Amino acid sequence: MTTSIRETLAHLERRKISVAEYERMYQSGILGNAERLELLEGNIIQMSALGNMHIRVMTMLNALFIPLYLERKAIIGPQHALRLARSVPQPDLVLLRHNTDMNGDMQNPANVLLVVEVSDSTLDKDVKIKTRVYADANIPEYWIIDINGEAVLQYSQPQGKAFRAFTRNEKADTLTSVIIPTFSVQVVEIFGTSLPALKHLS
Repeated sequence: MTTSIRETLAHLERRKISVAEYERMYQSGILGNAERLELLEGNIIQMSALGNMHIRVMTMLNALFIPLYLERKAIIGPQHALRLARSVPQPDLVLLRHNTDMNGDMQNPANVLLVVEVSDSTLDKDVKIKTRVYADANIPEYWIIDINGEAVLQYSQPQGKAFRAFTRNEKADTLTSVIIPTFSVQVVEIFGTSLPALKHLS
């Protein structure tokens, strides 16, 4: 039985690249700035195109997080790249500490409160690979918005390359942040079609 070149290459050991090499490839133009790419554990990954539901959920999340910005509890970073030890992921949303230096510390994982990935076709990658990446970087809380399952997978308490705590929040549930326990949202709002009214500040 003849093995194709593609099948042969798939079994060969691939050389991982470093974060510094990845950044030089961008700076030199080897990787186009228009391409949606991210580096995960030394591998360059092509990111999926954003569908209508993906964009709608991101818009709803932005609106739901606005009170945290107004209360000076967090900075909202949409499509925000992070510079980790072996990865440069580009999560859909990041909440940063409100005192983060906007000139130089926005990619520093030490300033991250919460990372959010909106998943449709990427659920397998976001669960199996990105949980390792974010836990290894000691990100305190990670949400996966499972569009097809209409649920939010909530991870916290990173230890090594895994999170010790996990909760699946269904549409009927109230989702409360672990790292910002005063912040709660109704999961159904994330999948809604009308932007939420701005809550009064306390």
